Amino acid sequence: MKKIVKISGQIGGYIVSLGLPFTHLFGYLGLLISLPAQFQQRYFKKYISILRPILLFIIYVSVLSVFQSNKIMAFKSVLNFIANWLLPMALGLSLETDARKFLKIYIISLTFLILLGFGSALGVLPSQIFGDKIWSEGMLWCFHHHNALASVLVIAIPIAAGIGGIFNISAITLFAGLILTGSRGYFLTIPLVIIGVIVAQFHRKKYWKKSVIIFLVIILIIFFAISFSSRAKERIGSIFNGGWQKDFSAESRFGFWQIGLWAFEENPVFGIGPGQLATRENFIDKLAQSGLKIDAKSGGIKHLHNFYLTVLAETGIIGLLLFLWIIYAIAKKLWQSDRLGKIFIWGYFAFLIGNFFDSQFRGPTGAIELFFLSGLIIGQHNFNRTEQEEIPKNKKGTTTKLSQ
Repeated sequence: MKKIVKISGQIGGYIVSLGLPFTHLFGYLGLLISLPAQFQQRYFKKYISILRPILLFIIYVSVLSVFQSNKIMAFKSVLNFIANWLLPMALGLSLETDARKFLKIYIISLTFLILLGFGSALGVLPSQIFGDKIWSEGMLWCFHHHNALASVLVIAIPIAAGIGGIFNISAITLFAGLILTGSRGYFLTIPLVIIGVIVAQFHRKKYWKKSVIIFLVIILIIFFAISFSSRAKERIGSIFNGGWQKDFSAESRFGFWQIGLWAFEENPVFGIGPGQLATRENFIDKLAQSGLKIDAKSGGIKHLHNFYLTVLAETGIIGLLLFLWIIYAIAKKLWQSDRLGKIFIWGYFAFLIGNFFDSQFRGPTGAIELFFLSGLIIGQHNFNRTEQEEIPKNKKGTTTKLSQ
């Protein structure tokens, strides 16, 4: 039975690491296959401090869902948090013995995807594959929304730089991809991503000359990518010259945020209910009367282009506090982890800031990646620490799991 459980985790890990960069459907498939590995009691005991806040948030949202008029939308939100937060975190933690291998597989797969996007941008490959955008509107999409792709890249770049060696080439490639996504919200986080890359290089004091070269190459890549894409150049310029105020997609965020404030005022403690924003057409009518507008291409309100405000509107102050506990617990574990954790945390902070302007925490793209990769990095650190603690016992002749 133990062998079956381990195999399920390994198969799930390969599917998620290889397929997740292309589509969240591979992520869900891998998570489903690896369920036996995720729910091993020993891992829940070992990582209870990081799993507890996630579980409590899900329980809280589940209780709220019972009292909603539209229970289908409410419980869809519950399933969303389970599938995009809890399960990928549990899988990453359960793969602690092979975490570095799966991190490398993920970075290689994502790098290949970005190279595919470059080919589409240059006209060598089609701009749409299987009906999904690869390069569109002068921006990189790569089977995802361009903002969601940017959220993935800001957390992947520090990992690639942290692994080092040939993966520095991946970091540079992913950096170029980040610029070409045209995501203004994540452009603001680029300084944090650069800090993560610099920290990764300074951990290798013997190779400081190579580190300087890598940093300079990244700067050149930024300028080259900006000059290559007029759309990216235009969007970056709009941040500094105020041009974003004439852009409807940016301007409409004020409309979404106003809706969030109305929802919060309606029920500040418990919110209007998980998933209920999509059912509240009265907010859209009220917004029209106020003179504000929203970009409602989907025909309704899925989120408020600010995940923290979305949580506050739908789950109230209690829900927001539980969510802040989750991100604090992950940040604490990353900071207490080894070198790779301290490098990755800069990408983690970048992801947090980006969600002030969008909602990648909702998932699937962005959230699964963040929780899965965080789980791998935290799990790797704990396994390495346990391994180091076992070595002195082996020297004394004590039989350990490692020696077996």
